[in-house]
Amino acid sequence: MKNALKKLAVCAVLCTSILSTSAVAFADASLDFKVTSAKVDENGTLLATGTFTNTGDKSIEQIDKVDVIIKTANANGDETKVGDHVFSNIAVHIAPGEAKEVTLEFTGSQVPDDAVTWSAEEGQWEFTYFE
Repeated sequence: MKNALKKLAVCAVLCTSILSTSAVAFADASLDFKVTSAKVDENGTLLATGTFTNTGDKSIEQIDKVDVIIKTANANGDETKVGDHVFSNIAVHIAPGEAKEVTLEFTGSQVPDDAVTWSAEEGQWEFTYFE
């Protein structure tokens, strides 16, 4: 009987601690990158300027790592992948719902002359958070 009461007390303490854990611990971090403009500089580097928008529930200090693929499309909608790079240590300091403009550099990109629209796809993210 004494043993059963101890187990019950331990279960009660564990349940209470789980239920009282801050919602921040269970929040999801999520970012979205939208290309707003792109150009190729004199060295052949693709400069994709866009907005990182924090679409999650946690404040993000820095993007530690992200794989970004840049695509372009012509007037017929034919898409071409023109850049794929893993970026690291991008300082953003954005709370949920906020956005920050950033220019990403893709070296060795071949951009078609008939490019009219730009888009981005992001792979796995790694973040540093702030409170």
